[in-house]
Amino acid sequence: MLDEMKELKDFVLNNIVAYCDKCGTPYRRKDITVLYNTTNSLVVQLTCSKCGAKYVVQLIRPGNAAQKVPVITDVNPDLIADYIAAGPLNYDSVLAIYKLLNKPRITLKEFLRNLNKEVSKTRKPIQTVQDLLKL
Repeated sequence: MLDEMKELKDFVLNNIVAYCDKCGTPYRRKDITVLYNTTNSLVVQLTCSKCGAKYVVQLIRPGNAAQKVPVITDVNPDLIADYIAAGPLNYDSVLAIYKLLNKPRITLKEFLRNLNKEVSKTRKPIQTVQDLLKL
């Protein structure tokens, strides 16, 4: 697994992007977080060690077509990976969210608890929502 991550990061550095667009600082392996990796797609987040600029790069396989997008966020890359791993929302999940949003006088904690319970019926729960419930 570690060798695969090293190879993926080296591929990004050697074939897609090597320097920060904002300040020109060379990226290193530790500046890259792999968010999503399948046979069809690779999504990584790059964070410049000097200026802190963040970019998300998506590589579409086969063909190795890449798109780099600047991202302004304070979201931890691990959180993004958690949401990606949970998979897409389906119609039942969206309907459950809609019904929860239309409940009168529901607290945020109740909303999050119910949201995780309802959405978890059809997809993997988000760990961060579970962490919020501990507050």
